[in-house]
Amino acid sequence: MAADGDDNIFVYMGGEQEVPDGVTHAIIDPSVNIVRRHAFEDRGRLISVIFHDGVEIIEEGAFNECVSLRGIKLLGVREIRDEAFRRCYDLSDVEFGDRLERIRSGAFNSCISFRRIKLSSLRTVSPLAFSHCKHLTDVEFGVNLERIGSNSFYYCPR
Repeated sequence: MAADGDDNIFVYMGGEQEVPDGVTHAIIDPSVNIVRRHAFEDRGRLISVIFHDGVEIIEEGAFNECVSLRGIKLLGVREIRDEAFRRCYDLSDVEFGDRLERIRSGAFNSCISFRRIKLSSLRTVSPLAFSHCKHLTDVEFGVNLERIGSNSFYYCPR
C-alpha cells in the first residue's frame, strides 16, 4: 500500500512483495523478521525506513543504492548481509542495537555520509564492510569484537 504525494508511505509485508519505485517512506510490518534480498534496491527517493526490533536479518542488497536514505534504527538486527546498504550516499545516522553480531562484506560500502558509528555488540566485521566511507572519522567497538576482516575500512581516509 502506498499513498500519493510527497509523504508517500509504504508498508513492507515481506515475501515477494514489490516495493514501488517512487516510495519515500517505509514501515517494516511487525510480521517481518527478515528483509529479503534486493527488496528496496535502487529506490532512489526512499528517505526513511522504520524498523521494529523484531527484524533480525537484512539480506543481500536489500537497500542497495537507496541514495537518499538518511537515517535508520536497527535495534533488533543480528546480521547485515553483503552489500545491504551499499551506495546509500545520504545515510549518515544509523543506530545499531545490542543484538548485532555480524556485518558482512560491503554491507555499508560507499556510505559516504557516515561520520561516526558505534557497534557495541558486534563480533565480526567482514572484508570491505565499510569501504569507501570517506567521511568516517570514528568507530567504536565493544568487548565482543572477535574479527575485523581485511580492508573492512578500505579508503576511509579520515
